[in-house]
Amino acid sequence: VGLLGPNPYGLYDMLGNVAEWTWDVYGPYPEGEVVDPTGAAAGPTRVARGGTFLNPRTRVRAANRAEYEPATRLRDLGLRPVRTLRQE
Repeated sequence: VGLLGPNPYGLYDMLGNVAEWTWDVYGPYPEGEVVDPTGAAAGPTRVARGGTFLNPRTRVRAANRAEYEPATRLRDLGLRPVRTLRQE
C-alpha cells in the first residue's frame, strides 16, 4: 500500500483490490472523442470501474467498466469515499 505515487487527484492505490462503484448511470458513450464522459442521464444500472483481484492484469485499469444493478453485492465490488480538504 502506498508504494507508488498518487494519481493527479492525490489518491493512492486506485486499482487492483476491488472494482469501485461510480456515480454514473451505465449507457453507451457519446460519439466522437470525449474527456471524462458521465454516462446516460437515467437508467436501471450503475457503472463500476477498475479491476479486481479476480481479474487478469489486462483488465485492471481505470478504463475497465461494468454495469450492475444498484442492489448488487459482490466480494470484489466496493466504493472509495473521498473528501476534498479545505486549504487554509
